[in-house]
Amino acid sequence: MGERCLSEPIANQEDIESMSQIVEEGLRAGALGFSTSRTVVHRTKSGEEVPGTFAGEKELYGIAEGMKRSGHGIFQMASDLGEQDGDLRWMSELSKNYGVPVSVNLFQNDGRPTQYREILKRMRSANESGAQVFAQVSGRTAGLLLCLDGTMHPFMSKPAYREIRHLPKAERIQKMREPEVRRAILQPDERTLSAQQKLYLEGWHKMFRLGDPPNYEPSQSECFEQRAKAEGVSAEELAYDTLLEFDGNGLIYFPLLNYANYNFDPSYEMMRSPDIHFGGSDGGAHCGAICDVSLPTFNLAYWSRDREKGSRLPVEFIVHKQTMGTASLHGLKDRGCLKPGYLADVNLIDFQRLNVAAPKMAFDLPTDARRLVQKASGYHATIKSGEIIYQDGEPTGNLPGNLIRGPQNLI
Repeated sequence: MGERCLSEPIANQEDIESMSQIVEEGLRAGALGFSTSRTVVHRTKSGEEVPGTFAGEKELYGIAEGMKRSGHGIFQMASDLGEQDGDLRWMSELSKNYGVPVSVNLFQNDGRPTQYREILKRMRSANESGAQVFAQVSGRTAGLLLCLDGTMHPFMSKPAYREIRHLPKAERIQKMREPEVRRAILQPDERTLSAQQKLYLEGWHKMFRLGDPPNYEPSQSECFEQRAKAEGVSAEELAYDTLLEFDGNGLIYFPLLNYANYNFDPSYEMMRSPDIHFGGSDGGAHCGAICDVSLPTFNLAYWSRDREKGSRLPVEFIVHKQTMGTASLHGLKDRGCLKPGYLADVNLIDFQRLNVAAPKMAFDLPTDARRLVQKASGYHATIKSGEIIYQDGEPTGNLPGNLIRGPQNLI
């Protein structure tokens, strides 16, 4: 967890009481919970850890006290879960002492590929003793999509590429196809590289061609490192050609977490644990390198129908976890079930047609900023409160939804 320890006080008592009040006010105004970051991965542009990374127990308990006074709310965080006991210990104590459910992300880490099992075991023990601590797990990897229009790709720092990066995309691609430019970009880099640059230039053992339709569970033999050995070319050449596919819209899939074994078996284990809920769909942040908004559709199609490299999950299990399972955890007890009194929120799905396409870059944010988007097929109709709001993937113009403020109970 870095040089500082969890018990070290960072804020004084007056600050803690002020934070506690602010959280209480937010929850009473309609928030469903409090969210923070406790992972060293989340940093500012200058490299500083974001507030909350090393907050002490008094701070965390003060926030939970505000949640308790409000009468509802879930305490959610991104965490490294790096300590043997510390993180889960205070999460368990916070949950039991203040009656607050705690949700924390959990992934398989390459450095400790079986650690998630021990965490789930300790989580089970904590919950059997009265805590409500849940792991937020993903049906896919946590990683990056690298492309020419994106935030990053393996050649973006190469001097020869930097000479042409200002060109309009069509001209840039045309240049990249020229043999001289290709050779210049692919020549070995003799500069002193940063840790991030090394990651994108030496991570060939975990980089894959995503393709269209996308393959999110490729075999180890499909990584650029292994393919290069088998095909008698360099990994750099394979990556270069992948980026130029589909008129320069090719994607390199770079799973960083949940893929130490080159399969989804760890995800399968985690998803079947009694102390988890589905999550991890990074739909807003890092939108030039991550496109996980498709996870609910992917989970339903892949895990209950298409997976061939291991066990599948029942369709009813996936549906429940992604509807009532998630809603009830966050205090939304009026949805997620087809029964009288519940909201008539329904997706009518042609299950055999249900699929996700390869992500594509769109420039439709303010100032024409970019974001990766991904289309889905197979949704015949999306119904909100009894009204069709999408028909065959197209909006109908009906907008019956309302702003949610706080927990929701049955009518």
